[in-house]
Amino acid sequence: MQRSYAERMEATFVSQGTFRREGNQITLTDNRGDAGRYMVQDNSLIVLDQDGKPVTGALTSKYVLHRQLLANPEKWKAQAANGIDFIAMGTEPFWNVSLREGQWLIFQTPDKRDSSRIPVQLEKAGGTGWTYTGELDGQLFRLAIYTEFSSDGMSDRIYRYRTTFETNGKKLSGTGVALRGAISGNSAGGSWVLQDILEPGKSLQSLFSQKTPTLLIDTIARKLSGSTSCNRFNGAWMNGSELPFNAAQLAMTRMACAGEGETVFLAAFKKVNGFRCIADELLMYQDNRVLLRWKKL
Repeated sequence: MQRSYAERMEATFVSQGTFRREGNQITLTDNRGDAGRYMVQDNSLIVLDQDGKPVTGALTSKYVLHRQLLANPEKWKAQAANGIDFIAMGTEPFWNVSLREGQWLIFQTPDKRDSSRIPVQLEKAGGTGWTYTGELDGQLFRLAIYTEFSSDGMSDRIYRYRTTFETNGKKLSGTGVALRGAISGNSAGGSWVLQDILEPGKSLQSLFSQKTPTLLIDTIARKLSGSTSCNRFNGAWMNGSELPFNAAQLAMTRMACAGEGETVFLAAFKKVNGFRCIADELLMYQDNRVLLRWKKL
């Protein structure tokens, strides 16, 4: 779970644990045993107190969490077709940085509309972010990308990445969106084992008593392979942050499998239309809903 205060999105707290839903109530328990309880109501979550009741009083409205939509990269489809991998942007002041093919940056503001290419190189990469640095005409540039949700401060949209851009001794803060997967795709590479299927009434232990589904992602060769715990599958990894693979085009063996584990897994796997990495954890989404949680081997 990732939490942040609306007034300061840069202060992000990440924790891991378990998720349980009973009726219209959700309980999130982190690895330290601390539990948070919420009540689902339309498109909102109402924070509950220790007795499982809504908080009352003058601050009641502060304990209602409203669903916010993720920014859709389709808006930047033309830029993606032109080889742009990632767009970072900010307000107050307005600024925009395009990362192209992982090799060039283009920095623009309302007062600076030229398209000078700034050659950059990947200085640092990891499960929590990436840093690109470059120099042009003696001026240093640094783009940092963090795998944290962020807000542009002007709309109700939430972005999958938080960004900072440093130039001329100034540090600009903003949001970011991956267009072609060069950012998020790199962190997904490697071997993974399934940790959880977020399906009501189903647990990993009850579905898979012996073997657990595994996944191997090769972002260089753009290949995906794995096991349902019974059958093997493989296909293309499209290095796209919003649609990493096409489940309908996966090749799979056809052994008869005991139990419902494979059926439940494939039903969730075929719904995936996005993913996100946080440290050694891979989350697969259908829109804003997490379906599968993987751990890196």
